[in-house]
Amino acid sequence: SKAQFFDDSTSMRVAVVQGLALSGKVQPPANHPEWANGNIVLTSEDDKTDFDRWWLKIASQNGGQMDNFDDHMRDGFNRGATQ
Repeated sequence: SKAQFFDDSTSMRVAVVQGLALSGKVQPPANHPEWANGNIVLTSEDDKTDFDRWWLKIASQNGGQMDNFDDHMRDGFNRGATQ
């Protein structure tokens, strides 16, 4: 099996950014033009690093909305893990 390069939080971030990319609301990083079509595949630590940088850029351009999403998502994971 493939090594797991991301946790539950990152996997949810991928889904959110896929939607943003498919809708044309965000542009992919220059070194990952294939991500523009929503095909975001993280197969290495470099991909993970590139994605994290992209997420931070998107988050900084959206006035804290992504931070709120991340907080609510983490809360949901924690609630699910304890029930």
